[in-house]
Amino acid sequence: MERAWEAGVKFVEQVVRVPVPAPFDVVVTSGAGYPLDTTWYQAIKGLTGALRSSSRAAHRAGRQPERRTRQPRFQQIMTDNPDLKEFKKRILGQDYFVMDQWQLEELAKVVERCKVKVVSDGISPEALRRCYVEPAATVEQAVADSLREYGPAARVAVIPKGPYVLPYVGT
Repeated sequence: MERAWEAGVKFVEQVVRVPVPAPFDVVVTSGAGYPLDTTWYQAIKGLTGALRSSSRAAHRAGRQPERRTRQPRFQQIMTDNPDLKEFKKRILGQDYFVMDQWQLEELAKVVERCKVKVVSDGISPEALRRCYVEPAATVEQAVADSLREYGPAARVAVIPKGPYVLPYVGT
C-alpha cells in the first residue's frame, strides 16, 4: 500500500508540478470552475497552489456564486477569528481545534505573504473584505491595479485552473 501511494505521488507530481525560473509578482488564478468555485471555502484552494510561485501578489480571479452550502462551520471560524495573526497564535496553542480550521490556516498562509484581489459575482465586496481579501470588479482591473502597484515590468503568471497546477521556483 505504501509503495502504491508513493507511486501515485510521483505520478501526480509529474502531472501538476511546473518549475518556473523566478517568482512572479502577480499571479492570476482561479478555483478551476464548478464545483471548486462555488464557495469561498473551496476557492481558497486555487490561491494556495499559486503561493510557491508568487513573490508578493496572488490575484484570484473567478466567479463565486455561492450556489451551494456555505459551510456554516467555516463561516463561524472566520467570524470568531477576525485577526489572522491572533488566529495563528490560537491554533499553535494546545487547546484550540475546530473542524474546517485548516482552510483558514491555508488562507492565512497566502494573505500573510500576498495581497489578494478577488473577482466575484456572488460575494459582496464587504464580505470579501471580511475574508481578508480585496474585492475587484474585473480580472482586468485587478491586473491593471497590480501593475500600477508593482510597476509595468512586474512578472505576471496566469494559472487558469489553480488547484490543478502547482508551480514552484526551481528547475
